[in-house]
Amino acid sequence: MVEKKTAQKIDLSQPETLRKLDSDTLIGMVVRLAEQNRELSELLQSFLQEKYGKKTETFEDPDQLNLFSEADLQTDALANEKSAEADDDGKEDKSNEPKKPRRNRQNPRSSGLARVRVPVGTPMDSVCKCGASLVKINEKVVHSRYHYVPSVVCIQELVEDVLACPSCDETAVANSELIEQAEENTGFVEREKMEPLRLPADWQWIEKKVPADTQSKCDDLLGANIGDKASTMRRAVGRVIRCQASPALLSYVAISKFCDHLPLYRIERIFARHGADIARSTMCGWLAVLAALLRPIYDLMHEKLLASRIIKTDDTSVKVQVRKGKKKIKTGRMWVYIGDREHPFTLFHYTQGRARAGPKIFLKGFRGFLQGDCFSGNLAICAENGAIFVACNAHGRRYFKKALLNYKAKSSEALRFYRRLFRIERDAQELELKPQDIRLMREQESKPILDEFKLWLDREHLMALPKSAFGKAVFYALNNWEALNAYLLDGELAIDNNESEQQMKFLATGRKAWLFLGSDDGGESAEALMSITATCKRHNVEPFAYLTDVIETLMANPDVDLERLLPNNWQPKKR
Repeated sequence: MVEKKTAQKIDLSQPETLRKLDSDTLIGMVVRLAEQNRELSELLQSFLQEKYGKKTETFEDPDQLNLFSEADLQTDALANEKSAEADDDGKEDKSNEPKKPRRNRQNPRSSGLARVRVPVGTPMDSVCKCGASLVKINEKVVHSRYHYVPSVVCIQELVEDVLACPSCDETAVANSELIEQAEENTGFVEREKMEPLRLPADWQWIEKKVPADTQSKCDDLLGANIGDKASTMRRAVGRVIRCQASPALLSYVAISKFCDHLPLYRIERIFARHGADIARSTMCGWLAVLAALLRPIYDLMHEKLLASRIIKTDDTSVKVQVRKGKKKIKTGRMWVYIGDREHPFTLFHYTQGRARAGPKIFLKGFRGFLQGDCFSGNLAICAENGAIFVACNAHGRRYFKKALLNYKAKSSEALRFYRRLFRIERDAQELELKPQDIRLMREQESKPILDEFKLWLDREHLMALPKSAFGKAVFYALNNWEALNAYLLDGELAIDNNESEQQMKFLATGRKAWLFLGSDDGGESAEALMSITATCKRHNVEPFAYLTDVIETLMANPDVDLERLLPNNWQPKKR
């Protein structure tokens, strides 16, 4: 019978118990403590680096040689000092020499801005010395400067004429086409019943009063018979027409929040300075109305996005307010999807969590290249749809950059491989090569570097500790090696996914200002408005002019062709 060794109890508060331990137990304890100490040290250094260190991911190679030695640098410094002293001794008095004209280093004036002429100077005598009257023959610009005209908040009153006959009691109302369109879109066609007017002898214009219950009647009728996109569009148009905000004000609120990152309470204060008492809850309702109006355009962009050969994606968390339950805040998810050159749309999509069902439904039917991080949901989508997953090499490089603090020699060697790979991509971009040429260049130059890198990873994998920062970097690269090399398949693919990560940084800037979304419905409204403004930014379209024109166009004709209202097809009106 082999006797089993019982585990000896160790009480660190009593050092005498350690003397009774055998050497193997002591060695094992020391090894475990050393491993734990190393892990805690790595965590501490990484936290300190994130809080106080530089945020850049640039890599400075410590083994790179200087062009000049220290002795040469010291010799050059002494020579410069002697030459400076000689120049001071031989300097002549040049005060009488004409000075060179100073260059104007200001930026040139923007050519697209309107120019306003403002007369300056004292009034001149309009009579010449000879007695004749002076005539203006020209003018000159003595100075140009930027000028700012502050915004104005006013109230637009949509009026319709009321006509009356002076000979009898007949009256007529010149119905506005805008109001008629609203009634036709909403299905509410009942007009106000006006009593016959008894006009005095000196009759005049009479103001028409709108009944107070018109809004509620329209809302009741709007809730019915909404089955297709056409009726949904007409319902949204009707709500916008009867909204308390004009198209320009709706555009301003949407752009202020989703382009300029102003929360609604700040916009409320801005309006208060202009003398307008507009509550943030009212503006929240306006954004919901505007998002419902633009939803068909968002759906059309989504349909065209799925026809892309390449879609780049990323996601980030966003806080959402909860009305019920103990926890008042939950964590939602906002995804971004960027189409290729033939389908240049940037779409955001809100989900209540990071479950794979969200992107799986959004990308249903997509069969091209999906580029993103190594999220299991992305891999599942590609496996189900038959798409090809392309991983981001910037993520793999970032792991080695984090391990550089504790494993400088090994991590520097890995970062040199990435430097060579990214240099090839930079050269291809500077040469403006076509996609087929880029693919050939990668096969000839990048592929040998990746093969060499793979051999190096296999060799380091045998010695790296799995839980160390360097071990995690090596295991990440090997586990996703096929996806990290997939960018070699097509010249239009990028080596990294930085484009979608930039969109996430733009969202993070806004999230830091407005902190959270009001509800899940607010997340769906935000996805539509953020997609419209992001696509406008992608095509250098001024978002205020675009949104205002699109709202006015849809109000005038809900059945308009949405193809020409897409940001990449939209043309501003000539004024």
